[in-house]
Amino acid sequence: MNEYIFWLKSIKKKDVSLDYKKHDDYNSIITETKKDNKSIGLAACITGFEKITEIEYTTPYLKNLSFCVTNGNAPDVKTKSASEIQKLYLKELKINFLNSENDILNSIAKNVLHFGYVDAIDFWMYLKKNPNKFLKVQKSLDQSKETFSFITPKGSEHKKLFSEFFTTFKAGVKYRLILEKYLGGFMAQNMAIK
Repeated sequence: MNEYIFWLKSIKKKDVSLDYKKHDDYNSIITETKKDNKSIGLAACITGFEKITEIEYTTPYLKNLSFCVTNGNAPDVKTKSASEIQKLYLKELKINFLNSENDILNSIAKNVLHFGYVDAIDFWMYLKKNPNKFLKVQKSLDQSKETFSFITPKGSEHKKLFSEFFTTFKAGVKYRLILEKYLGGFMAQNMAIK
């Protein structure tokens, strides 16, 4: 976002400033963003996740990579076919809903029969905080069809401007350096928008 603001000031000669406001939930971010046509919502906004008519999504700036995580002692899954996975690995599949990705990963770490999908960034942060947990990513089952975007009020000029900015920015070195600084080389490579 800082790079976008710098671009607006230096290239478009727009006098803009940042005023970050903390919100505890997605709905309050949407409500606050809709109030002012100059606003941009900064959150983990998965593009097209919800069809809300008062907002628009900017050009995606990051892939949302989800990992299928298993206990480190679980066998490697070599197929993507749901019926074959059930036949080979899961005779009876029982689905449990947990409150957080932390809870999901703790459950997986405790039981070789548990597995689940978690966002790559959350998984990476969990491992940094819990280096003693023995987990593995089932690479053949990764999902990366979603993307992250910012949100703007419907009709805001920021949607068009951000798209213009990001087309050039994503091709430059600075985009990759920022991702590597905060996510590391592996995550940057897998989550960068090309």
